[in-house]
Amino acid sequence: MRILHAPSNIANQAWAAAQGLRALGHDAEVWEYDGNPYAFPADRTIHVGDDPRRIVDTFVEALGKDFDIFHFHFARSLIRPKGGLPWFWDLPVIRALGKKVLFTFHGTDVRLRSRHLEEDPWSFYRFADVPSDEELIARRLAVIRTYANRLVVASVLNLDFVPDAVYVPKIIDLSHYAPVAAPARTQPLVVHAPSSRATKGTDFVLKGFEQLDAAGVAFEYRLAEGLGHDELMDLFGAADVVVDNLLLGDCEVSAIEAMALGKPVVSRIRDEVTAAHPECPVVSADPDTFVERLTPLLRDAALRRQIGERGRAFVESTHSAPVVAARLVALYEEPTKNLGRTFPGWIVMSTDHRRLITYEERMQRLEVRVTDLTRALEVRTRDLADRKAASEGTTLLRSLRGLRARFRRVLRRLKRKPSRT
Repeated sequence: MRILHAPSNIANQAWAAAQGLRALGHDAEVWEYDGNPYAFPADRTIHVGDDPRRIVDTFVEALGKDFDIFHFHFARSLIRPKGGLPWFWDLPVIRALGKKVLFTFHGTDVRLRSRHLEEDPWSFYRFADVPSDEELIARRLAVIRTYANRLVVASVLNLDFVPDAVYVPKIIDLSHYAPVAAPARTQPLVVHAPSSRATKGTDFVLKGFEQLDAAGVAFEYRLAEGLGHDELMDLFGAADVVVDNLLLGDCEVSAIEAMALGKPVVSRIRDEVTAAHPECPVVSADPDTFVERLTPLLRDAALRRQIGERGRAFVESTHSAPVVAARLVALYEEPTKNLGRTFPGWIVMSTDHRRLITYEERMQRLEVRVTDLTRALEVRTRDLADRKAASEGTTLLRSLRGLRARFRRVLRRLKRKPSRT
């Protein structure tokens, strides 16, 4: 297969995926607009400026290379809104030519601030001024859902925001990461390298370091900011422990890289991630438990080595390029479904089409609600003394499932009707 990853190489994910796909015998390329701040590689870096003709030329060139798969990242496609061009108008052309379209979402491109604050007591939105244009996210997803063959999330946590997506783990090319033993020293070295202090919980990390120092725990720490990727990996290699973050709740790429180097990692890991990856050896800590969880690692070199070895094995089995690329190939090879309709924002909608979009939007919200209630019900039913609440929850859940089935029948009936657009 010929596969294009574009137009962003977020956290080197597109490039690592391409390496894995090439190792499996596929022809994969990475095209990126305007480069990235960490100088991650790409096969083509395209500088568009304000000239929409460069965007059109790039799209025409991509069509001329006859890619079978267009795999887009970060809720973007090859078309940018320059000179009056609307977002995503390349998608219907790609699908009309019989090509497949996939989107991988990486976090802030789909994460809703309001919902994240509701579900996560340690949401970084409480501590960081991170933009979250929820209306724009919804509009983009509406277009993407219309044309994409598959939606992918790189974190199991983001299934809450895109419940119709499939989870594929983050990916790294292990050929660039060999386990490195920390040099002999009298005190262990802890490294914390935040790309963003507020989202990583750096203030909590530094406060924890102060508490450990006041308690007389022997260690050194390095707060690393502004380093290039190669410099950062050298520093990780010299570390005894890497503290990634205390807020985000998932195993981020920097944590995966540290594990690939054989380092024990401390980071907040939410229950959903543990359920998906019970073998993940990251030492989970939040701001309240950070000192307690880090202290044994600082005092026990054998424990550090053991966790570091488990981390490397975990990355090899779960996040290595050939393993994740094989999962992508399985998605690429799925049968193509008929498009059936075009995005209504670009045409005059029929009444049926408007109803269809409305029902689909309600369906998405309902799927999320049913998932939340199912989880809550499972928790409540563990307490046998709370049988009344469990019974009430079961009745509500049954009602919601009935409503969901009714929505699905209406959707099927609407899709069978001929369009009057």
